[in-house]
Amino acid sequence: MLALLIYCYATGRFGSRTIEAATHSDVAVRYLCANTHPDHDSICTFRTNNETAFRAAFVRMLQLAKELRVAKLGAVSVDGTKIQAKASQHAAVSYQRAGELIAQLELEVSQLLERAQQAEAQESQEVLDIPAELKRRESRKAALQKARQVIEERAKAMAAAQQADYEAQVAARQQQREAGQRAAAAQRRAGPQRAI
Repeated sequence: MLALLIYCYATGRFGSRTIEAATHSDVAVRYLCANTHPDHDSICTFRTNNETAFRAAFVRMLQLAKELRVAKLGAVSVDGTKIQAKASQHAAVSYQRAGELIAQLELEVSQLLERAQQAEAQESQEVLDIPAELKRRESRKAALQKARQVIEERAKAMAAAQQADYEAQVAARQQQREAGQRAAAAQRRAGPQRAI
């Protein structure tokens, strides 16, 4: 759990729900968790119950990473600005400067933990309100059923109007057939006519 929190804080993930989601999607996080998925409550409880020990471990880990030159702390800019470098600052550190660096690391860890608490507070506000969601879905269902009834009534009215038109057309065709049959019968009775 300690490795999970340190890695996620170092990569910019502070909320316990965000970290829990990362255990499902991020390969590095899955590796650290041995392909298990700790619950966001467990993550938050671990951090709050062990805050003092966590701070100390985080600071020591950052010191070790800096000493081994594995990680560089601070923001990285890629805008082409040229800044004059100080030669071998990491190798020649005085006792006083080392104390300042430790204080700076402790401050950065405190800021990260503060950001984690803010993320927790924000995530807890975004928790799903089940009764409100059920009520919203029920009202939406009722509105959809009402709209469906209106559509069905319109369809029935259109079908009734079309049925009346259809019956009128059938009656007109029937009259034309009867009129055509009478004319054909009259021509047969009259016999063939000769052209003059």
